[in-house]
Amino acid sequence: MRNSFSYGSLEAFANLFKEIAIKTDFSNFLIKYKDFYLNLLEEDVKLPQNINLDQLINYFGEEKNSYNFLMSVLINGGFGPKDNQNNLFSVRGFQYDEEDKCFLDWRDYCTENMFHEFCHSYINPVIDKYYDSFENLDILQQEAIMFGLPKSYQSKRI
Repeated sequence: MRNSFSYGSLEAFANLFKEIAIKTDFSNFLIKYKDFYLNLLEEDVKLPQNINLDQLINYFGEEKNSYNFLMSVLINGGFGPKDNQNNLFSVRGFQYDEEDKCFLDWRDYCTENMFHEFCHSYINPVIDKYYDSFENLDILQQEAIMFGLPKSYQSKRI
């Protein structure tokens, strides 16, 4: 569960991302579909009111600077990064069906998913710190895969 990005690889990733954005004319895509996505955000994305983060903070015994929810047109799924100022993020992509029609069936578990993504910022540094001392990682990973571990978690170095 080690962070796969070093400064060099993150910079290379950013450059690749820029190249893809230019080749696909992503700016014009955003302009073309701006109203569509704004409508989704205004009409369809309804986050639970008064989310109580006390349980998360009490469980880990540490409050972070801020807790933020972001939507992205660039991903299908979610992830939970943090920045150097201890701000946590739950980043969620729009979901698409087989016909590439946008739908947001994840709303029913939005709160649980946000908490899941926020937990990465607490747990991943501990995993990174002790990663080399773990034994039988291959056996544990195969067992987790056998019991339905999603593909996005099947890398040992997430």
